[in-house]
Amino acid sequence: MASRSFFGRGSAVALATLVVAAAAAGGCKKKDSSDDNAATDDQNQLNEAHDYYVQHVHNAIASCLGCHQAGGSGPAFMAPNAEDSYSLLEKAVGLIAAPKNSPLVQHNHNDPTISISPEQRSVMTTWLSLEATARHLAGAVAKPKTITDAYAQFAQCMNPDIWAYYRMGDLAFTQTDAEGPCLGCHSTGQGSAWLSAGSNETFTNSKSFPFIQKLVVGKLNDKGSFESLEA
Repeated sequence: MASRSFFGRGSAVALATLVVAAAAAGGCKKKDSSDDNAATDDQNQLNEAHDYYVQHVHNAIASCLGCHQAGGSGPAFMAPNAEDSYSLLEKAVGLIAAPKNSPLVQHNHNDPTISISPEQRSVMTTWLSLEATARHLAGAVAKPKTITDAYAQFAQCMNPDIWAYYRMGDLAFTQTDAEGPCLGCHSTGQGSAWLSAGSNETFTNSKSFPFIQKLVVGKLNDKGSFESLEA
């Protein structure tokens, strides 16, 4: 998942009819518009994955350049420039895969002092998930069609280790201006925010509706259909 703030105060494709003179059949064949729509959707998702790498991932894993650029001690699949790195990663066999299958996330270095930080793992997982979905790779999570599906997928991606790393459980003890700590009003989910003294309890309940809406909300398109989740 991308690093997240859990709670807060914080070309359409022209469709044409393809007419083929079929003397033997004496008929015509109409092109299935769904093929064009699917291809456009895939390309849009690929563009989204590419942009996410360039804007978020490359700088986050810049510390890996020392070993993984040309001349380094490890396999060369990175370059100082984000676009060049993306091109190299695309050509490297097996690196762009679903997070649970990609060595970029799953590899354990022989040197125990080298590890992926929670921040790096978060952006890498988000990026690889986008790539896997766009490329229809094994282990990819299908793009949700409804907001209910989207909330369920988001909840499955929530990581208790990242929650604990950022000390999200401490939020319940934050003092308000005049009414004591937040848990005083939200310890059992009042106001659609679950903030209890137990960090694990808060985490578990925050994965369900309506509390998950303190993390993400659904965005609808101009037709009123679900489009995406937004922080």
